[in-house]
Amino acid sequence: MSKVIPVFGAYYGLLLQSQLWGGYKIFGAPHSCNLMKAIARVCVAVVFGAPFFAMISFISFDQIANIYALYLVARVIPMLGAFLLIFGVVDTVCLKLKLYEKAGSGLLTEKETTRSDDIDLNLN
Repeated sequence: MSKVIPVFGAYYGLLLQSQLWGGYKIFGAPHSCNLMKAIARVCVAVVFGAPFFAMISFISFDQIANIYALYLVARVIPMLGAFLLIFGVVDTVCLKLKLYEKAGSGLLTEKETTRSDDIDLNLN
């Protein structure tokens, strides 16, 4: 059960991102300092997820006697919240921090891309 909760958080985060900010259509890979920007994006994700993951270790059985309420408060809510923020909000924050390029700004043009109907898949 606890392996399914992050999947739901990630799914709801992706739905949130696609409804509020247009999804992954607006992001482009950065052209300069790729490694440093990638490390910075991971750090932003850690900063957003850390409070929720800290809740997991701080809440114990001594604080909440009911095992179902403990599981809900100590596992379900933090995991759902962390993955919702990581998959839903972090990319938009990284775009605002200029860790991504906006789509269409300096990316490959139509002539530089390979269209799928140009590829010959001769499997003989």
